[in-house]
Amino acid sequence: MRKLVSILLAVSTIGTAQAEDSKQRHALYSSKTVTATIEDHLEDVKYYEEFTDILCTWENVPVYGSGYTPSGSSVLGGMILGGLLGKALTGDNNLALGGAVVGGVTAGESRGSKIIGSRSERVCRPTTKYVETTRREYSYSLITFEVDGQTIEIEFYK
Repeated sequence: MRKLVSILLAVSTIGTAQAEDSKQRHALYSSKTVTATIEDHLEDVKYYEEFTDILCTWENVPVYGSGYTPSGSSVLGGMILGGLLGKALTGDNNLALGGAVVGGVTAGESRGSKIIGSRSERVCRPTTKYVETTRREYSYSLITFEVDGQTIEIEFYK
C-alpha cells in the first residue's frame, strides 16, 4: 500500500549578512516543499494447525485356535499314570484316586493356542496431521523523501 504524502518541511537555513554601514546581522530563512512516500511492507507467514484424524485400513489379523484336541485314549492314559504315581508315592488308595483325576485333567488340557489362519479386519487408528496456511501480514513501513538532492529512508512500525 503506498501513500503519497506531501510534507512541507521548513528546512531552515540561517545565513548572515552584514549591512555596509552597520554590523547588524539579519537571519535569512528559506522553506521547501518535499514530497514523500510511505510504503507498507508485508511478509508471508506460515502457520501450521494440528488436528487428529482417524485412519482406517484393512489388515490381515491372525486367527488363534486350539492346536490340540484330546482323544479318549490320552485322557485314559493320563488317569492311569496319575493313579500309579499317586499310589507309589503315598501308598494310599484315596490319594491314588486323586492322582488319577489330576492325570486325566492334565492330559485333556489344551497345550496352548496357535495361529490356525488369518482374516481381513478393518483396523482404525488416530493419526496427527498438520495443515499449512500462509497469511500475508504487516512487517514494517518505509518513508522515503528527498531533501536538497539527498534521498532519505526511514523504517518505522505502525
